[in-house]
Amino acid sequence: MIQLDVFTPLSEGAKPIEQLAEGVKVLPIKLKPLMHALVSAGPLEVENERFSNTSEANYYSVRGGQGYRYPSLALRWEAILKTAETIHTGIPQAKVGNTEASPADLELFFRGRHADTLAIGQDLVS
Repeated sequence: MIQLDVFTPLSEGAKPIEQLAEGVKVLPIKLKPLMHALVSAGPLEVENERFSNTSEANYYSVRGGQGYRYPSLALRWEAILKTAETIHTGIPQAKVGNTEASPADLELFFRGRHADTLAIGQDLVS
């Protein structure tokens, strides 16, 4: 999961659940079901109980990577999760703006938007 940042340590190579859990500071018993769910969903692979990223996970989900999309996705999900409250109150509940963002955060945001835009463009062409 991107919030736990399991993909970044796995970019260095396959790891057993205990080593990964220690690195991201969670209990192995709690992390293991999530990791197997991510294997089923596709961004991770497992062999001999050692987990590793797929090439897509290495590109999109590794902190600092060229296609890293978490900052952009996090902002959008925060806004999406507050949609009902916005409708109920008539007042925007999520402030989606970049006026106070650092240059590094802005770069990550725009890199994420670029990857999203390319993906949407591919869908339109297909």
